[in-house]
Amino acid sequence: MHEDPIVDGRSTVEGGRRAALQLLRRKNPPAGVLCGNNNMTLGFMEALKVEGVRAPGDIGFVSFDDLEWSELMELGVTAVSQPFHAIGSRAVKMALDRIADPGRPPRTLRLDCYIEHRSSCGCP
Repeated sequence: MHEDPIVDGRSTVEGGRRAALQLLRRKNPPAGVLCGNNNMTLGFMEALKVEGVRAPGDIGFVSFDDLEWSELMELGVTAVSQPFHAIGSRAVKMALDRIADPGRPPRTLRLDCYIEHRSSCGCP
């Protein structure tokens, strides 16, 4: 029986650290991890240090959300990056449209994300 590949990091730094330690201490730790947000990514990176695990090398990882200062770190974090400014401006426009026309039907708007490729994933 395989262990569940999903570990709940509770969207916090401490939760990410605990989840990472749980994964890293398995008999067969994963070759790669996707951290669900910046907080859990920071906790994951702390756990790597505590356990003496190298990324990339021993494990690769990607973060969902991009740390604005990631390029300043020795280990650049590969990230699924969201267009935060566009999300904010579109949300304000949609809210103002709804205020102007309260009967307007709800809308779902999806904006494209992109991969900010750095070294943590271990890809060339």
